[in-house]
Amino acid sequence: MSELRVRDLTAKDLRIVLPVLARCRADVETFWQMLASGRVEAGGVVALLSLIERVPELWGWFADLAGMTPEELDAQPPEVLLDIIDQLRRQPGAASFFGRLSRMLNISVVVTR
Repeated sequence: MSELRVRDLTAKDLRIVLPVLARCRADVETFWQMLASGRVEAGGVVALLSLIERVPELWGWFADLAGMTPEELDAQPPEVLLDIIDQLRRQPGAASFFGRLSRMLNISVVVTR
């Protein structure tokens, strides 16, 4: 696989993030706290896996962020998902995107790069 590069967030990403939040608020909050801290912790990973199981389109979103299909992401080493999340967290626009969204939805999360 060539070097992984996560695309910039766009307005279309709201179409995935908002419905996921509406269905799985507690797991999203746990995952966003892991994302904000920059530390991969067991609770955050479990929350992420729970989200992906309950909301399969989230897997497609992670694949799309990395320029892959869900099937291509399936074939990657397990750490690729963590690499996608790390790159997403480090994007200059991510703090604003997730910070404003969390404030609008009354979830206290701050993403730092």
